[in-house]
Amino acid sequence: MDVDRRSRHAKFWKNSAHSTIQTKDELLEEEFAKFVADHKPDKPEAIVAIKNYFKAYASSNQIRSIIENRHFTDLATNPVFSTRDYKAVPEKYRALIPEYIKDYVSLNQFVA
Repeated sequence: MDVDRRSRHAKFWKNSAHSTIQTKDELLEEEFAKFVADHKPDKPEAIVAIKNYFKAYASSNQIRSIIENRHFTDLATNPVFSTRDYKAVPEKYRALIPEYIKDYVSLNQFVA
C-alpha cells in the first residue's frame, strides 16, 4: 500500500515538472508575440524598439503614467525606458501599443 501511494506521488510530481510557471519575461514575450501576429510591424528593424516599448509599458506603472500623462521629459532620467528608447519606436506604435495593452493584456500578471 505504501508503494502504491509513493508511485502516485511520483507520477504527480513527474507531470507537474512539465507544467512550469511562466516568468514575467516569458509572459511579456508571449503577449508581444500575440501583438506582432495581430499588427505585423512594417519595418523589421524597428521590432526591438517596439518590443522594448511594449514590455516597458506593460510592466511598469511609472512608464504607463509618464506615457498616459504625456510627461515625456520624465523619460530623460528614467533608467528603464529612456527618451532615446521612446524616439526609436515608430510613431504609429507609440499610440497603438498603449491601446492594445489596455484592451488585450491583463496587467495583473506583471505585478511584482
